[in-house]
Amino acid sequence: MNPDLSPPKLQPHTPKSTTVDEGLRAQIEALIPPLRRYARALVRDSVAADDLVQECLASALSKIHLWQEGTDLRAWLFAILHNQHVSLTPSGRARARAHRVTET
Repeated sequence: MNPDLSPPKLQPHTPKSTTVDEGLRAQIEALIPPLRRYARALVRDSVAADDLVQECLASALSKIHLWQEGTDLRAWLFAILHNQHVSLTPSGRARARAHRVTET
C-alpha cells in the first residue's frame, strides 16, 4: 500500500482541561491533610469528613479547568469543601438559608 494513502495513525485524545500536571497534583496532595482537618471541624466525624474531602477533590478535579493558574489553590479547594458541606448537610443548608435571610 502506498504510504501517502494510508490512514493517519490516531492518538487518544485527552482534553487539556481535565489533565492535572505533576506539579499541580503535588500541590493538591499537599493540601489533603489541612482539608481533612477542616472537614473534621465541620462535621465532627472522621468518616464523614473523609467523604466530604473525597467529594471536594472529585468536584475540584472535574472542574480543574476553572481554576486559574496563579490564584490561591488552597483557597479554591477550601471554598469547594465548604460549599460541599453546605449543600450536603441539612444543618449547613439551614445555616446558608439563615445567612441569606439576614443579608436582605
